[in-house]
Amino acid sequence: MFPSVMLLLYVILSQEIADGVNKSARAVQAAEAGIRQIGSRAHQQTMSMIQERADLPVISLQPVVTGAAKKTSRAVSQATRRFMNMISGGELGSEMEDNREIDPEP
Repeated sequence: MFPSVMLLLYVILSQEIADGVNKSARAVQAAEAGIRQIGSRAHQQTMSMIQERADLPVISLQPVVTGAAKKTSRAVSQATRRFMNMISGGELGSEMEDNREIDPEP
């Protein structure tokens, strides 16, 4: 091939790679924002549950707080798995599922 044709192919390929990297970076940023939103929403729901039961004695509130914390943790973990699976194109599915089996949901 002629040097000018090779240079043109190199420039095109470089631009395609740069575009792919930029799209991947935007996808990761969107996933991170989604995870933060889910965590924030789970926190809000947990606080709401606690406030609804604020008039209960401390002893009866402890199981509620424990249950809410577990649900929040599971929701954030599940959202993280889904986003990571989406970003990786499904490559992390089995690895993330293996982690889930270590700490199964009740």
